Amino acid sequence: MDTDDAVLGGPRDDSGVVLWGYAAAAMIEAGVQRLIARLDTAWDHYPTVAEIDDHIYGRTPAPEITEGIIYAANVFRQDVGRYPTPAEVLAGMLLVDVEIALLMYVANEILVGDRVMWAEHDDKGPSSL
Repeated sequence: MDTDDAVLGGPRDDSGVVLWGYAAAAMIEAGVQRLIARLDTAWDHYPTVAEIDDHIYGRTPAPEITEGIIYAANVFRQDVGRYPTPAEVLAGMLLVDVEIALLMYVANEILVGDRVMWAEHDDKGPSSL
């Protein structure tokens, strides 16, 4: 058994049923929120979805994501009785909607009295609705 198996709880045979739950997903979502907060503070502007994705799915995941996966694995173990397989962790990560996480982060930063401007279209021009 290699160290990945010890952390993620099983052999690399991921041919079984993939399980995931809201409680485990919340741990990864919290990691994404912490990542967005760190990047926002370090860069003094909100990161883009692509920049966040680079820190989640890049060669080395950000520490917030690694920590979120560890918390998610522990919650999963409490719920299911075993650690998640690598496929279950990957499925859980793919369920994280980075755009929604970023929107929630920005919305939570809005205070009463703040002036908020919302773009009517993106850099590609007005939508064709």
